[in-house]
Amino acid sequence: MRIIGGKDRGRKLKTPQGNETRPTLDKVRGAIFNILFDVSGLDVLDMFGGSGAMGFEALSRGARSCVIIENNKAAFKIMEENKTNLFCGDSAQLRFSDFKSSFHRGECFDIIFLDPPYHKGLLEDALLFICERGLKKENGVIVAETGSDRESVLPETGLKLIKEKQYGHTKILFLK
Repeated sequence: MRIIGGKDRGRKLKTPQGNETRPTLDKVRGAIFNILFDVSGLDVLDMFGGSGAMGFEALSRGARSCVIIENNKAAFKIMEENKTNLFCGDSAQLRFSDFKSSFHRGECFDIIFLDPPYHKGLLEDALLFICERGLKKENGVIVAETGSDRESVLPETGLKLIKEKQYGHTKILFLK
C-alpha cells in the first residue's frame, strides 16, 4: 500500500498483518479523493484508522490536520510507524482508543472517514455518535465504507446520502 497523491505520493505505508483490519485499496482511496476533490486546509477525522491510510492520504493532499483513532494495538503500532516515516509531525494526532472515548470538547471536522468492521453495527453507532456529539462541521462530509452486500439504510440522524459508489465488494457512502 502507498500514498497515491499529494506531497507524499508514492511513499509506502505499512499495513497490519491478519484479518482484523481491512485497508482501503489504492483504487478505492483514489476514487474517494477524486470525488472530494480538494481537502486543502480541512480538518479530517479517520475514526477507524487501521494503518491510517485515509488520514495520511488527506494530509499528503493538503489537509490542515487529521485525528486518527484506532483501538487495535498492532494496528496502532503500524500507524505510529507510518506517521514517523511520513514526517507528519503535529498535523497527525493518533489516538489509541475506542471511537466513543476519543474526543475533546468542541472538536469538529470537515471530513470524517468511517471504515468500521463490517456487519457489527458499528457504522450505525458511529453515525449516531457523530451527530449526537456534533463532530461534523455544518458543511462537513462523512465518507463511510461498508460491504457491497449492505443495504444503505441510515439511522435517524438528519444525514442525507448525497452519493453512493460501489467498487467490487466495497460500497462508499457520502453523507451530509
